[in-house]
Amino acid sequence: MPFTPCHLGPSSCAGLLFLRVLDLPTLIVGSVIPDFEPFCVLAFGASRPLHGFWHTFLGGSVLAVFVAAASYSLRGRIRKLTAFFGLAQDSPFAKMLLSSVFGACSHVLLDSSIYGYMRPLYPLDGNPFFGLLSRREVCLISNLSFAIGIPLYLVYLLRRCRTDSTKGGNQTYRTMAGTFCPVGRQREVSVDLTPEERVGAGFPGTRRGRRTASSGSKGTMRLKR
Repeated sequence: MPFTPCHLGPSSCAGLLFLRVLDLPTLIVGSVIPDFEPFCVLAFGASRPLHGFWHTFLGGSVLAVFVAAASYSLRGRIRKLTAFFGLAQDSPFAKMLLSSVFGACSHVLLDSSIYGYMRPLYPLDGNPFFGLLSRREVCLISNLSFAIGIPLYLVYLLRRCRTDSTKGGNQTYRTMAGTFCPVGRQREVSVDLTPEERVGAGFPGTRRGRRTASSGSKGTMRLKR
């Protein structure tokens, strides 16, 4: 489809479902990068099909290699951006390559089902995927997958916050994901104090003090007798 957002739905939904296997940002870029071809054809008035070599599995895989290489070289900046949404990933190059290839090939497969002149198996002729889905069905799948991706994202954030709380983190996230994270509760922790610490804390005659730390505060600690 000529540079439409329809491919964002399936890629984002698949990326959230298989977040341990796929790199979400690379997958999303890989799923839309083949549409640079029809964009250039329309923008420059080229006399060639909208879906040519770059809309084949071979051409899409070539694009995917460049997408993976670019994502890997910019992984530090991408991680800062995705961390704001609570989706930071430390992905190796192999994971990024798999994600971009999957995104590009899924793009080719969806477009092949509605454009009969495409040659997805180039250099072989023909399009065995044409007619598998109608244009309406492709748009329906795209819209439904995008709608499913929103609750999947919210569920992922809630599960991540619960996991962090269970591990004793209870940190205040300075990200959009922090909105969904619970505020830390006060906890009493028994610790052994040195004589100097007992005097400074007001426990000159005790061998053990009790500290109550508020994990939701900004690095402050209260002492409780």
